Amino acid sequence: MTVDHEIRVLPGLFGVRRRPAIYLAQAEATAAGLLDRALHTIVSDLAAPTPSRACVRTPPFAVELGLWADGVASLHLHGVTLRLDAADRPSAWPAPRLYEALLHMHVPDPSVTWILPVLNALSERLEVTTRHGGRAYRATCAAGGLIGLLHEVDAATVRGDTVLVFRPDATVVPGELSPATCQTSAAARTHPAAPVTFVDNRPARAVAW
Repeated sequence: MTVDHEIRVLPGLFGVRRRPAIYLAQAEATAAGLLDRALHTIVSDLAAPTPSRACVRTPPFAVELGLWADGVASLHLHGVTLRLDAADRPSAWPAPRLYEALLHMHVPDPSVTWILPVLNALSERLEVTTRHGGRAYRATCAAGGLIGLLHEVDAATVRGDTVLVFRPDATVVPGELSPATCQTSAAARTHPAAPVTFVDNRPARAVAW
């Protein structure tokens, strides 16, 4: 029997790091499982989109999965932008809505953004870049926290409307991403409404980690 004083509320995303299998559902609590869960969540939402307060979706949709040096993966989402704040105006910084989506599991709706805090919690590092009005903005996270505030980057270097670049944290989701596992996940999760392609970018580096 569990009594009230035995129940602990874990701060932030610590609960995700402590019990990753719960948040990865049917996927294994491994690096490959994290990637597959991310693809499943994103493609499922794009295949049957529902009204969202956290992101803006404009078809046609496409997802490009990239594998880079040192086990880094990238998800380039075409047709999806993340809301920065309630009015999508940079003047609302330094507390844009994107931070809430990255740092808390209670996202306003179960859209593409549901996977963001899971990726943050279970990644050694996560970079999130999204486009708005011809410009691109990026925030950087690590192990469930925010380590780089939202800032503008060169939009010409961003491939896609939203880009998630991450390296799974081997201390909580062991294993390494390989071309075979990436290709398998891409083939299993692709959908006519949101096709997934895989590009092996090794030995190039995705970002300056």
